Amino acid sequence: MDWLIIAIMVVLSAFFSGLEIAFVASNKLRLELASKESKLSSRILTVFSSNPSRFITTMLVGNNIINVIYGIFMAKILYEPLNQYLNSDFYILLLQTIASTFLILIFAEFIPKVFFRIVNYSAIKAMAIPLIICYYLLYPIGSITIWLSGFLIRIFTRKKIDFSTKQLAFTKIDVEEMLESGNFNESDKHGQQELQFFKNVIDFSSIKLRECIIPRNKIIAVASDIEITDLRDKFIESGHSNILVYKHSIDEIEAYINVKDIFKNPKTVADISRDILIVPETMSAKKLFDKLIQSNKSLAVVVDEFGSTSGMVTLEDILEEIFGEFEDEHDFPEPDVIINSDGNYIMDGRQEVDLFNDEYDFDLSESDEYETIAGYILHHSGDFPKQGSIISITDNKKEYKFKILKIQDTKIEKIMLIQE
Repeated sequence: MDWLIIAIMVVLSAFFSGLEIAFVASNKLRLELASKESKLSSRILTVFSSNPSRFITTMLVGNNIINVIYGIFMAKILYEPLNQYLNSDFYILLLQTIASTFLILIFAEFIPKVFFRIVNYSAIKAMAIPLIICYYLLYPIGSITIWLSGFLIRIFTRKKIDFSTKQLAFTKIDVEEMLESGNFNESDKHGQQELQFFKNVIDFSSIKLRECIIPRNKIIAVASDIEITDLRDKFIESGHSNILVYKHSIDEIEAYINVKDIFKNPKTVADISRDILIVPETMSAKKLFDKLIQSNKSLAVVVDEFGSTSGMVTLEDILEEIFGEFEDEHDFPEPDVIINSDGNYIMDGRQEVDLFNDEYDFDLSESDEYETIAGYILHHSGDFPKQGSIISITDNKKEYKFKILKIQDTKIEKIMLIQE
């Protein structure tokens, strides 16, 4: 009979300790959403999520009561056999403590906590009814414990803590985990677009300007002493709505001009030049977005740590990080990838690594250091290749061979990924 009671106590201890860690480790957003449903288990979850401190306290109180009962019966069972071989009460107590602690740590702490941490939300939902019964049975003791804890904290810290206040329901990490673990239909393109949009919003605060920059060699800029007629021709030739203005070189950007200002019949470039923001490339896209909105501007020049112009960023470029690509005068059609008869991939050097991975199911490593396949090759080879050369790159425990088909000036124009 005593062994049966001990077994029941171990199971109950595992129940309390496991569900405590399940609640702590569970996705708070999922709990919050589940609590809005009309099911019985969902209504029960509302009780727990509305006062997490009281729930955890109740679980701890229940676990401690069970452990005390377990300790009493373990001591009773072990005393007789140990007393036959040991005459010292100290050694009997020591062995009782070691045996009891080992059993409870393995079967009521370690194993259940590992298991319940993995199946956290499912466990809480499945055990909702027995949980709510235990919660209300232990509610009086839990309330006394909370009151006593608050009283002692006020005495020693002189601070009042309101344990009844609902804590933050969920964090950014909870949202990300919810999105990653969600069951979404891959054939539902509209749903996938909404999911990607949601992910982009979550990641927006961590995006750096170098990820959405128009590179230096794509910037259209003119000298500050250019004639108005030449400036007009530049607008027509480029097709851009904004052109940057520099003093002596492109590293000394002073302003920008909007094409609409040309129709004001200015005498000099200075008459229609607009102030431009100059920001470091380490600035976050979110921070620049806020600055552009506050200053009522639509573009900024990005400089590196040495003050040289790295590129430019428009308000549209930043918004594309959330909503996806818009086509404008700064955008270039995404270069096509051709698969020849040998199964090799022939592509433009401007082909973006992440898009290539997604489209053709490759696993080329992505980095903030580069965006294109050409940049990927330069980053991993450490040297500028020659036309016709074959570059071998070991990436993610796999070897890739790239043949440089065409180089123009200092640009890798055409590349072939060799499939063996």
